[in-house]
Amino acid sequence: MTSPDNEFLRSDRAGLEPSSAGLSVHPALRQLLDAFPRAAAFVLGPALDVLAANRIADALLAPFGDERSLPRILFTHPAARAVFVEWPFVVSATVHALRLNADRFPSEPTIAAVVAELSAGSAEFRSLWADAPASGLGRPYKVFAHPRVGRVELTYQTFGVEDAPGQQLLVGTAESLASQDAIDQLAALARA
Repeated sequence: MTSPDNEFLRSDRAGLEPSSAGLSVHPALRQLLDAFPRAAAFVLGPALDVLAANRIADALLAPFGDERSLPRILFTHPAARAVFVEWPFVVSATVHALRLNADRFPSEPTIAAVVAELSAGSAEFRSLWADAPASGLGRPYKVFAHPRVGRVELTYQTFGVEDAPGQQLLVGTAESLASQDAIDQLAALARA
């Protein structure tokens, strides 16, 4: 039996911990991201870092430069409050999801690092973290005010990645024709 097989047999589903390999995304999953040509699709790691994304999701996150940590974007990037239309709700849901992952994966260093960094630099994060119950990412609906294409309303579906504990595949589809037009514009920008 291979080492990953042994690891699986020693663990129960609730006790699985992400490994350092948990931060890499399997090539088949990367390929799956590209199978969503009219949706924003990405893989989140346990610390809510975007580990992989399709072109549309990359274009949606373009206002934040190279930063791919959703908690860092929300609490440290100057454009976050303008881009995330429902910023107070989004930060609360994100802190709750981070707390849930911290409880599920207590020895995950990427979670500890982002919590320490944001606790040191943001009173707002500290307050939310202290009061955050462990819950998921919240309602699957997000509204963006993208600087290049305008308002984008997406409904997200979230899927656990069975062979990579701590990873989640999120697929955001347009909530309206106007949002689909904006997504199509993002896709065109990504191809350019």
